[in-house]
Amino acid sequence: RFHPRLDYGNVIYDRRHRFLVTYLYDLPFGKGERWLNAGGALNRVVGGWQLAGVTILQSGPFLTPYQAAVDPANTNILTTVGQARPDQLQNVSPYAAQRTTTQWLNPNAFPYMNLQTAAGNGIGRFGNAPVGGVIGPGTANFSISLMKSIAFTEKSRFQFGVEGANVFNHRNYEPPDMQVDSSAFGSITALQTAEGAGPRSLELSGRITF
Repeated sequence: RFHPRLDYGNVIYDRRHRFLVTYLYDLPFGKGERWLNAGGALNRVVGGWQLAGVTILQSGPFLTPYQAAVDPANTNILTTVGQARPDQLQNVSPYAAQRTTTQWLNPNAFPYMNLQTAAGNGIGRFGNAPVGGVIGPGTANFSISLMKSIAFTEKSRFQFGVEGANVFNHRNYEPPDMQVDSSAFGSITALQTAEGAGPRSLELSGRITF
């Protein structure tokens, strides 16, 4: 019997909550500004600075557990797509009590971790684990740049500065292993890299415009 709602759920590339802000601020120091505006040598040091940045705060992706060793409905689906959804106990949290990189998810919530249970080959149905029923780690990233411009002439200037991605070095983890019949199930082995969310990095830059 065909049940289309069995495959209805949250998709992996969705982020239910996402906050993104970019900003550019001319620091109020130096000639023509509010503070330290006497001009002269002091202005060359404190004037012309800009602070810019990008802040990203978002929830994690929606993930779907799967298994690759058992064909519960005898459809030969493992041959075509290499995986099938397992069973998931409804009254057991899919998350580990103390989430760590070695055990982010709770294997006791997914009977296929034990192939001796009733949820094995040939039970005549697919597993009941929902699509997108697990939420992976989120992202918190603060990237900042501090730039200074020095005018040579009316039209030419030199700009230099320092840029920092993930300046607070927050650990943004990749999703855990979702294969329930793997010994690595629920573990996290990498950090995110997209949108500057990886380990903190610093970069010096310089540019001449004319």
